[in-house]
Amino acid sequence: MDNSISLTASRKPADHVVSGAIFAAITAGGLGYASANHKDKNDALKNTLKLALQGGIASGSAISCANAIATKNYTLAAISFAIGFGGVVAIEKLIKTKEEFII
Repeated sequence: MDNSISLTASRKPADHVVSGAIFAAITAGGLGYASANHKDKNDALKNTLKLALQGGIASGSAISCANAIATKNYTLAAISFAIGFGGVVAIEKLIKTKEEFII
């Protein structure tokens, strides 16, 4: 029995950005709904959008990074990581909300 993990680069990173954004929107929307801290609905929507964008960027970049590692392209892995990190920070700076999710 082979206990190794087989890594493949079968999907394009853009596919994972979309999947990650949907996943993050579902999670952020649920957190926003459950959070009693959001008195302003527009702020809750902005926070959901911010987290969805960050989740999409992070998951797409992480999967691109993992795909690059699987194909031993370590330069692309580092670039993918940096783009993801920078994208999350940029969204954090660009979309300002009054309060963050606290449960």
